[in-house]
Amino acid sequence: MSQSSTDSPGDATNPVTGDPVTAAFITLHRGLPRQGPGSDAGTRHLLEPAGPLPARARVLDAGCGPGRSALTLAASPPGDAFVTGVDLHQPFLDELAAAAVAQGLDGRVTTLRRSLDASPFPDGSFDVIWAEGSVFTIGFGTALRSWRRLLAPGGVLVVTECEWTTPTPSKQARAFWDAWYPLRRRQENTVAAEPAGYRVTAHWPLPDSDWWDEYCTPPGARLPTADATPPGMAEALAELREEIRARREHGAGYRYAGYVLRPCDPPERAPVAPSGDRRPAPASSAPQGASRNGTTMNSENDRDSWNRQNDQGGQNDQNRQNSQDGQDGQGGENGQGGENGQGGENGQGGENGQGGGNTGKGPEGCGSRSVPDGRKVRQGADSRGGEAGGGTGIPGAVRTPQARTWRTRPEAPGSAEDAAAIRRINLAAFPTSLEAGIVEALRADPEAWIDGLSLLAEAPDGTLAGYALLTRCHVDGYPALTLGPCAVLPAFQRTGAGAAAIHAALDAARGRGENLVLVLGHPEYYPRFGFRPASRFGVRAPVEVPDEAMMALTLDEDAGPVPSGVIRYPAAFGI
Repeated sequence: MSQSSTDSPGDATNPVTGDPVTAAFITLHRGLPRQGPGSDAGTRHLLEPAGPLPARARVLDAGCGPGRSALTLAASPPGDAFVTGVDLHQPFLDELAAAAVAQGLDGRVTTLRRSLDASPFPDGSFDVIWAEGSVFTIGFGTALRSWRRLLAPGGVLVVTECEWTTPTPSKQARAFWDAWYPLRRRQENTVAAEPAGYRVTAHWPLPDSDWWDEYCTPPGARLPTADATPPGMAEALAELREEIRARREHGAGYRYAGYVLRPCDPPERAPVAPSGDRRPAPASSAPQGASRNGTTMNSENDRDSWNRQNDQGGQNDQNRQNSQDGQDGQGGENGQGGENGQGGENGQGGENGQGGGNTGKGPEGCGSRSVPDGRKVRQGADSRGGEAGGGTGIPGAVRTPQARTWRTRPEAPGSAEDAAAIRRINLAAFPTSLEAGIVEALRADPEAWIDGLSLLAEAPDGTLAGYALLTRCHVDGYPALTLGPCAVLPAFQRTGAGAAAIHAALDAARGRGENLVLVLGHPEYYPRFGFRPASRFGVRAPVEVPDEAMMALTLDEDAGPVPSGVIRYPAAFGI
């Protein structure tokens, strides 16, 4: 017999079905083959680069639903695998157990009711971890990090993840997914796997038929006769219609794809994907545990904050172990840049104070310009260490990580209120009004200003606390973007406000089809967004600056070569 166990008695305590909309959504899918895009053929196809299965392979099907993948894996050659199906919805697990008996697989399929991020298994328990359509519920990075310890030596992880197929998806597709699960592109998921301790060894886009044949079409056939009167059912029906409509009208912009990942040693300072899961949680009526692709698994405590704050900095949540992006600080052991401070030996910026020469602080303390003022990259008021590094200038000091969810939004065109708030942020962040004046001059320059690329980070109480700006520049006559000024209110330093604004600005630029972004700033700060020395692209500043301080980022790796030459900044920068 197939075995089944639960970690709580009865569905009455099941967090998945405690919400009426979630319960209605599950009812719509009851008895159907899948709760997410996929097919038996797709499972077998992904097994080829992942396999062959070892003898008596131990397989974990994480977020198994009614178990189509689990059954396929249990029956795959050499035919002696032991599969553990984990899900939060007991009726799905009961369906899997019954199907295993019917197919003669009893004794080799075990079910367990448990959340994806609450694994009771010891380290090295599985040769294969399989997750079709389920990492959605806790986040790509969280899933990868949580499961790595479970893999035995030589083990393999296979997941399917929804991703953009284009840097410029339609506004409708973007709005649909941003409200549920902000998507990334293939390149960004590949980069995000590295700090979690994996390398991607295979990538396979699922065919469009995997959306329709066993996922969208079967529940869609129930729409005309579904009874909308039970609690939550009207909302669930509306959500299902919207999902099917979005796929039919805008599906070319996104896809599900399979990733085959094998463990490796994580890099000491792995780069962070420049997009992805860092956006704030959108206001939504999405029930706890209900996903857009119908899977019922969910983190019982959080959903990777929807903006993947736990995927942003490294292995141990957004802040890694002791800060937001370094092992113990942004760049050094005890501070943001140097060993004991942001950039120098004895202080927070330079050797004994704010920093000298061409060393910049980055936007996350109080503020930062992204172009030279003729002598150095300006630092923010007090130069108190970066938001993401927390350099204190005190040897051995490590700040406590702070978790905060930041909403971001573009500056409203023509809004005097937003313009005033942006001015306040820059005046508070910098020692003079120079940067605030630059923003206002850029806003008045139609050749430089681009509506939608002036981004604000908003605290839960509504305070506008962080700011990032992208404006038009040129490289050898070709259009590019320059990042800056960026600023954070002093009271909100080291809380993620600046990083959230920068990520949102880069995402907005990517959505517009932009590619090359330039920044002149602290080389220990900006690489977390994907920036690399601009000299690698043949791009250089119009004034002499350290090579490592002039950086570039390509938003679309498929766009081909970027222009090389000298940067021409907007007139507002005065160079």
